[in-house]
Amino acid sequence: MGLKYIRNLSEQDRRALAEFYRVLDERRSHVSRELLRTARSIPAFESRVDHDQLEQELVANSELERAALYEGRWDPYLSELGARGKRFAQLGIELRDWVALLAAYRHVILGVVLPDPDPQTVRLLEGVDRFLDITMATVGSAYVEAKESAVRTAEHRLGLYIDLFQNASLGMAIYECDDATDVASYRLMAVNPSAAKVAGASILEGVGKTIAERNPEVLGTDVPQYLTETLANQTPRHWEVALGPPSDRRCYECRSVPLGPLHLGLLFEDTTERHRAELEVERYTKELERSNKDLDEFAYVASHDLKSPLRDIQNLAMWIAEDVGDSLPADSARHLRQLQDRVSRMERLLEDLLLYSRAGRISEATESFALRDAIDAATALVSVPSGFELAIEGPSPLLRTARAPLEQVLRNLLGNAVKHHDRDSGRISVCVEEREGWIEVGIVDDGPGIPEQFHERVFRMFQTLRPRDQVEGSGMGLAIVKKVVESHGGQVGLESDERGTKVRFTWPKAEEHP
Repeated sequence: MGLKYIRNLSEQDRRALAEFYRVLDERRSHVSRELLRTARSIPAFESRVDHDQLEQELVANSELERAALYEGRWDPYLSELGARGKRFAQLGIELRDWVALLAAYRHVILGVVLPDPDPQTVRLLEGVDRFLDITMATVGSAYVEAKESAVRTAEHRLGLYIDLFQNASLGMAIYECDDATDVASYRLMAVNPSAAKVAGASILEGVGKTIAERNPEVLGTDVPQYLTETLANQTPRHWEVALGPPSDRRCYECRSVPLGPLHLGLLFEDTTERHRAELEVERYTKELERSNKDLDEFAYVASHDLKSPLRDIQNLAMWIAEDVGDSLPADSARHLRQLQDRVSRMERLLEDLLLYSRAGRISEATESFALRDAIDAATALVSVPSGFELAIEGPSPLLRTARAPLEQVLRNLLGNAVKHHDRDSGRISVCVEEREGWIEVGIVDDGPGIPEQFHERVFRMFQTLRPRDQVEGSGMGLAIVKKVVESHGGQVGLESDERGTKVRFTWPKAEEHP
């Protein structure tokens, strides 16, 4: 019934209980016999309860009943009932059997109130008894089973939480306090094994100690503010803190979570090595920026300062040719033409070197356009001989990417297909395929193939497969293509046999650039 309910009993209820005890005490022996008879008729009691012991308990229980029912002192009686209920539960006796046993009290009391009832009254009262017994037993059993199920579920979840706490890779600690505003009084209740790995085994010695006792240096940081705000607002906080002497300072990333008004959890991770790595990355980034700046300066010199003397040489050679006219010996005239070719090649080499240095390093604004428009713009700037057929095959998806570098790649590959062809006529195809988030473009020609051993070499700088006097170019075209494509996350490949070559590359359909 519970003490709370008993404390709320009215005076009328108390008098009724006292009157019940008076009749019960007068019929004590009769009640005991009825209880024992009922116990023997219930299989669970008959097989699992010692009846001599039960009889002794009934006798001993009379004084406790008097104290409770007659004098209003319920604590000892309820304590004894609780102990008996636990013992019956351990014996496997269900609630409905316990209710049936208690029905013996009603039989005796009804015999006093109605000593000689008529048969119809007896049947009516027995019907009421059976109905109440069934109802109380069924509802009570279901209630107990539900409570037990809830307890089992809670225990299972608690076990999972404990496993998570014990096996988590992050350091975890639980603090309790009497005053949420006084961080110095926060006492360490528990830590998980990872906490010892993160903060050192000495943290285990701090269990039971306050922050002021174990980590007084924390009180001079911003940590107290984070902890008090966690409990005051009942919201998590996140911060970073550096602790320890300068020679061995450790950095920690921390998160505090409220576990109630006076308890909080602290999750922390040692980020010292990550901070050192970030500093290294920052240092390397600055070195890279300096290197890129030097490269930009070199490219500027190459494109301006070095071109100027080349133009002077080119002009001098042209003036010499004009001055001597046809009087120059054949060998000298050939040497002069070679000089002019070398100067032109050197100028193209400087231009391509500048283009390579900038490839992939200059962020281009993204724009929306159809792939076919970019292909048409690229082919319009490539001098395709009249004897060549140019075909464009495949879809024309809408792209949102940097257009200029894509057109640069297309121009280089189309130009190579024309420049390195060994015939006056041929076919060049631009083949397009769509993939999830990507396009693949292949430039296919029917010119001379590239032996397999040179497939990787042609993408290096200054590489040509024919003598430079036989082919116009610096040998950097495919190197530039590879650098531009890879800077946009794509890949470049080459397929070739004895006749024909296909250079293919992938390009993202959409990029996020300013």
